[in-house]
Amino acid sequence: MTATRVTLAFYRTRLKKFRDTYNSRDLASLTPLEIDEHLAVAGAGLSDSTRHHDAVALERLQKFAIQHKVLDKPVFGILERPRVGRRDRVPTPHETAALLAQASPEFRLIYSALRQCGAQPDSYWQRTICYLNV
Repeated sequence: MTATRVTLAFYRTRLKKFRDTYNSRDLASLTPLEIDEHLAVAGAGLSDSTRHHDAVALERLQKFAIQHKVLDKPVFGILERPRVGRRDRVPTPHETAALLAQASPEFRLIYSALRQCGAQPDSYWQRTICYLNV
């Protein structure tokens, strides 16, 4: 798949709920509150990464609309975007066992060392994912 097709698929997916809700309305008629409410409903129960990408997609849609003279001015300002890529919990013993059952000896060694030294959860993946033989 080319980069253009991947980008198109990304935005199509991210904007589907928005289109389903607001496709019958003129973009300029939406209010910032409606945009915030949409993001809250669309992102309920989803990961920070998904919610972040939904906000980015709406910001890019607005930018595209302004550049192509579909909008005269912005409908909303900068949207709140959750931080992505951070793990804030240590895997449970069951999750650890499942992970280590499929891991190489090298991965098990460094993973165990990182757990014992108190490394932050996101450190495990940044430093050791290359050792996972799945």
